[in-house]
Amino acid sequence: MKKNETILFEQYKIYAQLYQHEDNLTWTKLQRLLVLSAALFTVYGAIFSQSTASPIMLVCITVFGLFSSIALFISIANGVTFITLRKRNTLEIEGELAEAGGMKILEKDENNLEDIYQKNSLLKVSRIVKTRQVLLFIPLILTSAWFFLFLFTLKGVLNS
Repeated sequence: MKKNETILFEQYKIYAQLYQHEDNLTWTKLQRLLVLSAALFTVYGAIFSQSTASPIMLVCITVFGLFSSIALFISIANGVTFITLRKRNTLEIEGELAEAGGMKILEKDENNLEDIYQKNSLLKVSRIVKTRQVLLFIPLILTSAWFFLFLFTLKGVLNS
């Protein structure tokens, strides 16, 4: 292997590791958002069901849920952007390595997926709904839920 190809290969390994790291980090953020929201919804429900429920406590929980959902949505959206960038960089280096006699791995997988999507009608839906859309959709739903729960709670506080 020539020095240039060695450098390309080392860059490829680094880009592939960054791509995998960013992907894992983004999914971890989503998991933490789901766990946090589940815990906050549970606490909200437990407090709300009490006859002596503190309206201020309920408002604080919804505000915290809303802001944490917004913050994690922004963080996940940035993560999706970085995942896309890392994948593009990895594919570019992979293309250069293929010209030097290597084999394309990521691009080959994408082409194989296209064939599978065309042959299996059940998988055509997954062609439309990509993973990055799911990563962004779930935090948006949770942010909306917290927003409407905040409005509901605020209405109850103002009416009491």
